[in-house]
Amino acid sequence: GTAEEVQYAYAGAGVPAVRTKTGSVLETDAYHQWRLLLAALEQPSRGAVVRAAGLGVFLHRSPSWLDPHHPGADLRLSEVQQSCARWASELTRLPFLAWYDTVRSESGLVSTLLSTPGGERVLTDIDHVAELLAGELAGGRATAPSALRILEQMKSHLDDEQDREGRMRRIDSDSSAVQITTLHSSKGLEYPIVLVPFAWCA
Repeated sequence: GTAEEVQYAYAGAGVPAVRTKTGSVLETDAYHQWRLLLAALEQPSRGAVVRAAGLGVFLHRSPSWLDPHHPGADLRLSEVQQSCARWASELTRLPFLAWYDTVRSESGLVSTLLSTPGGERVLTDIDHVAELLAGELAGGRATAPSALRILEQMKSHLDDEQDREGRMRRIDSDSSAVQITTLHSSKGLEYPIVLVPFAWCA
């Protein structure tokens, strides 16, 4: 879309730019990453489920590392399964956000994502989904199955008016940056300076 083109153009010119108001965070890859992780925590004995999560942002193993035909594959898969089982156990003992802090630290999630293009955007969404899950749990503890069900329920109730604003994607950086929004998602004169680059072809 046009907003993406503008963002890429700014990036090419070395100008920090972020997109705002780009839909629900539950319609992003962050939702799928959380779903993969929680499914693996729910069933750490299932190799295929754990391999899928292993390729995600939380466990970030390479496809070759998890290749079932590679020598030593069973040992490597077992290592990831043990991590999933341990995280699942810790989830039952800690408040959700305290548990997430542990996972964030142990997984190297922040450094991994921030070292990749667009990683700050993904990290913002991952953190946001964690906060939504914690809000649904009301500060209580969870199990992997219950957290997964809550995540899926939030997605299935996406069109509900209640808390729609709370699910809207956040700006991915607090640093000084050009904010890119569309006419449809803007609310009028909310910015001190506005540039409308494609008004001539509207």
